Amino acid sequence: MMDYPEVALIEAFKDGLMPSLKQMIMVTRDTLPTTLKEWQDLAVRLDQNKRTNEYEISLKQGKGRYLYLDSIFQEQDATQRDGAARWPRTI
Repeated sequence: MMDYPEVALIEAFKDGLMPSLKQMIMVTRDTLPTTLKEWQDLAVRLDQNKRTNEYEISLKQGKGRYLYLDSIFQEQDATQRDGAARWPRTI
């Protein structure tokens, strides 16, 4: 097995990144990572942040996969079918 220079490993890692992630690292950082470990840590952290943000946005827009449990709707349907009030009413 050959040992490759750190610079070659960094270039290979950058070439394998998604273009949007690579651009985010290259454009938004004042100083670029200098080691392969720093590149990997930064890429993982930014990717996780992006995915978490997209997931939270999808929940706010009602597109989340597990936004509501089926049992919530079943209880509401049963309550409405039995004629019970949806909320306490005060006069």
